[in-house]
Amino acid sequence: MKRGLVKICSLGRPEDARAARAAGVDLAGLIFAPARRQVTPEVAAAIVAALRDGPGAAPRAVGVFVDEAPDRMNALAERLDLDLVQLSGDEPPETIAALARPAIKTLRLRPGTSPSDARRLAEQYLSAPVPPVALIVEGWVPGAPGGTGHVADWSLAAALAAEYPV
Repeated sequence: MKRGLVKICSLGRPEDARAARAAGVDLAGLIFAPARRQVTPEVAAAIVAALRDGPGAAPRAVGVFVDEAPDRMNALAERLDLDLVQLSGDEPPETIAALARPAIKTLRLRPGTSPSDARRLAEQYLSAPVPPVALIVEGWVPGAPGGTGHVADWSLAAALAAEYPV
């Protein structure tokens, strides 16, 4: 069985970053979208520094955005030396080509989504001229881009993971 990546999201303090690093996570998410766990660029800089402080491999720092302009995502990624950008809104596949960092795309699958519809959505992004490096399956909550604590449909996630980088 292949091992998936472990991502901890919504880091808000440098001590969270140190705990994530000690736990051996692969990816550490910092929220830049308007949300209760949103971090300022100044706080994000301290979190990224804490992620990278210490021996061995550090978790990759992921900036999480929702329907943000590529120029702003690129500016923050450059300023903070983010490793990846996560698109968690309704961004079209073409957005990824405008980014200076590799991207992860979040798929919010509505209840009742069929495996074939989920595959079609995944392929819409993965067949783009510049595809995301991975997909994340997020639980569906109307009007919320993610981070709600609602569980995704694990059977759909498993079906996608069998074929795609999820």
